[in-house]
Amino acid sequence: MRNKLKTSEFERFRLRTTVTRKGSKRGWNGETVETILFGPIVRTNTGEILTDHLWFTVGDWCRGLHPGDVVEFDARVKKYRKGYVNHRRGIDEEVVDYRLSNPTNLELLQPTKQANNAAPRDDDATNPHGENHDE
Repeated sequence: MRNKLKTSEFERFRLRTTVTRKGSKRGWNGETVETILFGPIVRTNTGEILTDHLWFTVGDWCRGLHPGDVVEFDARVKKYRKGYVNHRRGIDEEVVDYRLSNPTNLELLQPTKQANNAAPRDDDATNPHGENHDE
């Protein structure tokens, strides 16, 4: 669990982070959904590291970003449930965790020195952790 995010539930604040890599996940109906990994996530007004990484679903707000880009954006802390549940078999491995949602006001502070049109490596195409990626 992301304990430092837990203490800031429902708060909205400015964050600074670096794009670590891009990936993908399977959506609820089987389509491929682009994802982006940020980390570490730092609260700009205090310099506190809130979490070492977070996955987001790629949207218009971050579509043009590339690994190595340093960015700032505003987001709100929300809790969500993750894990496996199968009521028929009596399995409930669901836990509560915390995410950043509603990202806005993205500012590119330091673009990568690589060509922005460079293709991602094949081994970066998927998220090996199977984590729930949030918006």
